[in-house]
Amino acid sequence: MKNQRGYLILGVIFMSFIALVVSAGILQISATNTKTRALVKTQAEYYYEAEETLNKTVAWLQANSKNLVTAFVGANFNNNFDVDSSPSLGANEGEFFQVPTMVKINGSSNAAMLSNNEFFGEANFPATQNIDTGASFDAVSAFRSADLGSANSRAILVWARATDGNFEPVFRVDAVTGNNPDRGAHTFTYVYSKLEAVPGAGGGDGIGFFTQNQPLTTKTGNNRCDSYQWTYAGGQWTKGAPRANCIVASNSTIFLEGRISGNALSKVNNGVTVDRPKGEVSGSVCGGASCHNHSIAPLPSWQTTCGDSGSSQGSLTITGTPPALASGAALSQQCWENVVVAPNSTLVLTDTGYPYRFKKLTFQNNGNAVLATPILPPGHKIEIYVDNFDGGSINGQQMFNLNNAPHTLVVNITSNQSFTLNGTADMNMRLFAPASYVEMLGTFNFHGAIEASRFAVTGNGTFNYDEGCSAPSAPVVTDMAFSLKKASQRYR
Repeated sequence: MKNQRGYLILGVIFMSFIALVVSAGILQISATNTKTRALVKTQAEYYYEAEETLNKTVAWLQANSKNLVTAFVGANFNNNFDVDSSPSLGANEGEFFQVPTMVKINGSSNAAMLSNNEFFGEANFPATQNIDTGASFDAVSAFRSADLGSANSRAILVWARATDGNFEPVFRVDAVTGNNPDRGAHTFTYVYSKLEAVPGAGGGDGIGFFTQNQPLTTKTGNNRCDSYQWTYAGGQWTKGAPRANCIVASNSTIFLEGRISGNALSKVNNGVTVDRPKGEVSGSVCGGASCHNHSIAPLPSWQTTCGDSGSSQGSLTITGTPPALASGAALSQQCWENVVVAPNSTLVLTDTGYPYRFKKLTFQNNGNAVLATPILPPGHKIEIYVDNFDGGSINGQQMFNLNNAPHTLVVNITSNQSFTLNGTADMNMRLFAPASYVEMLGTFNFHGAIEASRFAVTGNGTFNYDEGCSAPSAPVVTDMAFSLKKASQRYR
């Protein structure tokens, strides 16, 4: 009996031991499951955190597309960036998440990068302007202060694809959870862009003289229009023989005396009147809604572009012949309030990369206060925006540009000021005045193109078309759209 009780006790002890081992195993499995669930939950939280920041970063790029796109317009790109022959790391990148890039900040080895955490490195990006308003934009500060979720974010420019003279940026966007780069989730994607643009000025339709709202008229038999081609060789521009490609057009009526060596196109039924025998059109005469599709967009005033943003260099008086007035990439470098050219003085403009924006430009004492421009090679132009041009008058003795093809000097009237072209000296330029009545007086020869609300030739001068005004040109960029490729993610 004693032996049986002993065996029974041993059996109980053994079973208890087995129970304890099983219980320990169950507890360990439960603990492991708990840790696994906690880890899965944490990784899921990291995943959603990183994904949210990634999506918000791409959304930020799209929301600020009009603020960023000016950096990639052809006229600005080479002043903002250098393109490497092979990928290399930027000197401003941090120790973690380094990415070789093909594009660097102009004149440096720094990558073009936006970030909100210093472990990515030191952010660096060119100053830009809003493509619509011209307002200055600091992308580095705007990105750093943006609500991009709880993860850390970086957008680095890795490439820019050339397209029609402009460039489409390619960004790599990284989102990293936590402030320890060795722990957490890391997700990244490549963001491609597509520029949105409208055809360049002139549109290739050959229309040289156009009125948007009111009639286009000529008053004498001397008011003829021929077209010309300018050629550039040996550092000089040469005007060719007269041609028959002058096209006058209007959304309103057209009344002609003198010869038009080309076509006359009105959107009004039977809207073209040719007063013979003085008047003549060598080509087509068309009146009706389908005769042309040309139009000109309104221009923002100086106050809208420069004044509201406080971006102005103030007023300036030009005396003698000082160094050329320089424009620049920033709006604050392009804007002046009142510029006065004193008697016996010369305003010299040479900048072909950035426009000049004047609220008022005045030439004193007519013939001896002048504007001068250097000889410009093909593909370059000087562009002026002005609300008030010399009290409503452009005189050939002041502004002639005869050493260049007319399309190299573009003057944009940004108000509804009515003004005259007058004098006896010839004038070469391209004039946009969407809200203005432009009247041509005097006996001089105008060469170029004029697009206005209304245009009338009432003196004895001629108005001639520079065919280079409709030469193919880079599209005018208005915005860019972003799209992302498949995102990749890993845990650390």
